Amino acid sequence: MKAISRIMALSTLLFAGSAMADGHAGLNMPLRASVGILPIQGGEFLSMVCESDNPCPLYVDVSTVNGTRYHGEPEQSRIEPWGYHLVSVDDIAFTLDVPRPAGVVTWISIRLRSTEPLLVQTWSSASGTLMNTTSVIR
Repeated sequence: MKAISRIMALSTLLFAGSAMADGHAGLNMPLRASVGILPIQGGEFLSMVCESDNPCPLYVDVSTVNGTRYHGEPEQSRIEPWGYHLVSVDDIAFTLDVPRPAGVVTWISIRLRSTEPLLVQTWSSASGTLMNTTSVIR
């Protein structure tokens, strides 16, 4: 049993330079936005606005098309009250260590969690022009 405890301690996830105590704490935050399947290939972005008088802590929960889940705090894990943050899908995948095999486009779905309300939009610059690709995100 001691060996299992050590393995679990060693496998504590590190994101944005801080260790999460149990690796799952943010999964208890309310789901604020569920974004459809996006490619990790560059040019896909999420813009987020904290719609609160309090700071909005962020936690990201990602699934690949084969059902593998990755989760943790993004590099900027807090948005100031009524503040704005833009993050690329590539940055989310890199921070959460989502595998991206060479020559293969990896697709992920993204769920954003926070204790405060968020406004989230998706943007794409894959065509060379930045376009708002948001449908209804709830």
